[in-house]
Amino acid sequence: MILNRIIANTPKNLNNQSFSKFIDEVNMKCGSLNEREFEASLQSVDFENLEPIIRLIAIFGIGLNLLRTNRNTSKIIELSKRELEFIRENSNSTLIDGICHSLFLNPLISEKSKEYLIKTNSINLSTTLKNLLSLKSSNYLFPGGYRFYQQNFKPDTEKFSDLSTFNRPPYFTSSDPLITISLAHHNDFENLLNISIPSLLNQSEKRFRCFVFDDNSVGIDKWIKLRNIFKNDNRFIFLRNKTKLGPYLIRNFVLKNANTKYFTVCDSDDYQMEYRFEKQLEEIKGNLGIINSWIKCKETGEFAIREDGYIASMATNSFFHKTELRQKIGYYFNIKFGSDSEYLERCKLVCKNEIIESKLIVTLGLDTSKNLSKHGKSARVQFKASYQKWHKYSKKLYVNLENQPKISIAQDLAICSQEHKHE
Repeated sequence: MILNRIIANTPKNLNNQSFSKFIDEVNMKCGSLNEREFEASLQSVDFENLEPIIRLIAIFGIGLNLLRTNRNTSKIIELSKRELEFIRENSNSTLIDGICHSLFLNPLISEKSKEYLIKTNSINLSTTLKNLLSLKSSNYLFPGGYRFYQQNFKPDTEKFSDLSTFNRPPYFTSSDPLITISLAHHNDFENLLNISIPSLLNQSEKRFRCFVFDDNSVGIDKWIKLRNIFKNDNRFIFLRNKTKLGPYLIRNFVLKNANTKYFTVCDSDDYQMEYRFEKQLEEIKGNLGIINSWIKCKETGEFAIREDGYIASMATNSFFHKTELRQKIGYYFNIKFGSDSEYLERCKLVCKNEIIESKLIVTLGLDTSKNLSKHGKSARVQFKASYQKWHKYSKKLYVNLENQPKISIAQDLAICSQEHKHE
């Protein structure tokens, strides 16, 4: 619920009657509605008469796109004089600093307001990887602050392809892996070689085994070359499908054969921060799984701004869990895309409070038109409605490798073959 986002982004020590009244009003009007109904009803909430700090928190928590019609403007939102003055008077506040970053990154805020934010707060607002390292304070967008991330980037990082430093030892042997990784790709050799695999080689936690699956890409020569480059590191196992199966059949194969304590996935066009596995192992503690945040950026290094004005969000592909979880919930649905969201929701329902979330950013993703997340929107919506109905009425939320639950999926989500042959 979006209301929870407002509360989550509010300082724990804020004891303000106006804020409580605002939350009560939103809850009374929208508390029992679904997200679409919530957004529609939200427009009737009285924002204009809120105190500046409360309205700013509301903007930061809800997303400016929901407030456009509230100010009767079709394109942009101009911050009021009261709000700008309040920001200036409280420029040393960490909360206000975080809000300023959120406002600056949102395309619905006017350029005039953004210029004022830069001028009055003397903050280096950043929308690129290159400027990220010089942020003064960004705890609300980058948990841990810029110094934490500064340690994990090269000083001259500008483009996405600049992220990895390929420091592969000539020979590496791991005899006691702790984590099994599923990494699948289709015609993405360049990113594998320059981004994803190097970022795994640079992990501070090195006890892993990674299954690198070529999902029937064009050109076996490239696959052989890639395999030979990493042949001296026994943590990487290279396999190639004879027919294209999609990422979830591959994940199911790897998960079924995993004999390590933990299991996770990596995408071929994602850069894993070098502390990812180390921090996930620290934070998971006695729980069954953990999901972290990520940022998507273009090859130019410019961050991809979400519709709600944020640049960081929870990443289903960061889900890191104990391998024993397969005994409780089973495997992924064998479809072309969208199965990771269902898998995570099912885990949360079955395991209750044993799946935790962390705002720590562990992954940087490449934002391109080729991303699977950009495809099949209507098919995803249909699949989500179907699996949520199954979640609600099924007595046992378990998915087998074969004979999977019969739920409605669109034709462009279905796979042609489930026979897993590789070489």
